[in-house]
Amino acid sequence: MITAFRTLLRICAVPVIAAVAAAAFCSPSFAGDDVKQQLAPGWGTFTLAGSQSASLRSGVAAVSRVPNSMELWWVGRDGSVEAAYWYQDGGGWRRYQLAPPGSALLSSGIAAVSRIPGSMEVWWVGPNGSVQDAYWYENVGWRRFQLAPPGSASGPITAVSRIPGSMEVWWVAPNGSVQDAYWYEGIGWNGFELAPPGSAGGAITAVSRIPESMEVWWVGPNGSVQDAYWYENIGWRRFELAPSGSASGAIAAVSR
Repeated sequence: MITAFRTLLRICAVPVIAAVAAAAFCSPSFAGDDVKQQLAPGWGTFTLAGSQSASLRSGVAAVSRVPNSMELWWVGRDGSVEAAYWYQDGGGWRRYQLAPPGSALLSSGIAAVSRIPGSMEVWWVGPNGSVQDAYWYENVGWRRFQLAPPGSASGPITAVSRIPGSMEVWWVAPNGSVQDAYWYEGIGWNGFELAPPGSAGGAITAVSRIPESMEVWWVGPNGSVQDAYWYENIGWRRFELAPSGSASGAIAAVSR
């Protein structure tokens, strides 16, 4: 039975940024003065970007494309897309601007994957509701394009790469539908509607725990937690994971 194989997924719906939630293993008390106490022993903290660096209504996305590197992106308060990267070369964290001011909706989510060691891809929602895509290849650098036209998205967005030759992105549309865009090497981008209008009213997240499966969760307009899962040769199925009134903010998931 399919559901028997899905017991190792952990989903957390708490009002924290996904990257911070991952560090605290989805603990809802991870905030403010509790940070040092929560992280001890072994964990350390520091300020990566100073005050006023990030939009308080957006999120953070990160990938590690090779073992000796990490890269992080967020939406700036001026609508820019900011980035910081680290290499195990003693140089510490360095910063750059991926997209100029006015490029991102201030309440935009941001998602990223690294499908192969020589590539990274980042998505965010533009001020006009478009879905923007920036991709990087080693020895080529960053390039950008519009994945979905104006009016397509309202803010929340997530992505996975289940196999090296594929990527999949989901976002919540202004009408509350859940939209899906997928890419296969040699074919390009295609899309469809995963859930109809009125299905979503909040955050969205996804994982691919095995190459033949993906799972997506989002917060419904009534505060429920909705689940859509896909298996190769079976397709998409949906169910309600938590009833109305269960969730109000961010949502994050891992497959350990």
